This record gives sequence, structure tokens and C-alpha cells, in this order.
Amino acid sequence: CQSPLPLLHFPSGQAPLNEIFSFEVELVDGPAESVSVNADMPAHGHGMITAPVVIKIDETHYRVDGMMLHMPGYWEIYVEVSRNGQSERFMVPLTLEAWQ
Repeated sequence: CQSPLPLLHFPSGQAPLNEIFSFEVELVDGPAESVSVNADMPAHGHGMITAPVVIKIDETHYRVDGMMLHMPGYWEIYVEVSRNGQSERFMVPLTLEAWQ
């Protein structure tokens, strides 16, 4: 049974295109030992050109710095949550338009 999807809070309500940004991850089902974030464009066969850093704000909130979605199109943002020696990976779909 998978836990509820973490919530992603972008600074202006959406992820910006082709600029480095930060956003917050909210774990709606309680604390974790660690959280990591990555993203991929499956249709293009590549991921991001930056390596985001995750900083714990409190027990259920994390800030992700250094994120950059450098191309318009369909992205998958992956949030990996570790609890009690178990790891769970969540995928959040996101489409960025060229004219954002």
C-alpha cells in the first residue's frame, strides 16, 4: 500500500522553465528519515542538468534548492522518501509550456 503523494509547493504556483529555482515538499503522511528529489524527461531520455539539494525544514517539510527544468514538455519529478529502513518513490507529472 503506497503512502499519499507528497505535495509540491512551487514559489509562484508553478515550476519555472529554464531557470534555477527552489520549492518545498510537504509529506502529508508524517515524518521521514530522508527525502531526495530528481526529475526526468522520459520522452527525451534525459534528466536535469543540475543536481538539486534537499534541506529539511521540519519533520514534514523540505526545501529543494538548485532545481532546473531546462526544456519545455513533459517532466516527471521523483520524490524518494525513506522511513524505517524502507524507501518509497513517488512520481509527480509536470508539463512545462514553452511560453511560460
